Amino acid sequence: STQGVSSAASDVYKRQPSGEDFICGFLAGLWASNGSIHSKKTRVKYFCTPLLCAARDTCDISRALIRAASFGEVCQPLVTLARLIGSGATARKVEKAVIHATIIGDTSGPAAVSGLLSGLHFGCCWTKPPKV
Repeated sequence: STQGVSSAASDVYKRQPSGEDFICGFLAGLWASNGSIHSKKTRVKYFCTPLLCAARDTCDISRALIRAASFGEVCQPLVTLARLIGSGATARKVEKAVIHATIIGDTSGPAAVSGLLSGLHFGCCWTKPPKV
């Protein structure tokens, strides 16, 4: 349910200094996963409302990052990584992109990459929104 997503997102923010980075990566993964633009918007919309509500407990910068990610706007290293994964690039190219993305900040890069991979996985497994 969206209430469960909001609760889980609040827990992520409270327990991890880079929780918003994970969420931004997750949203980027949903945008980058397979499907029509309509199905991508449905996936993202399902999560955005509760995530944006939970983001009220964060700072202005975190809220801005999450809002941008809800529209598919994230840092270039994440975009590059998602494109390489989606295009079936070689493991070496993907590895270089992971390294490039994880050097952002102390924990921000690794958290965003983890979120991206989770979002890609979830987006590829998504068939329809769960019943609320």
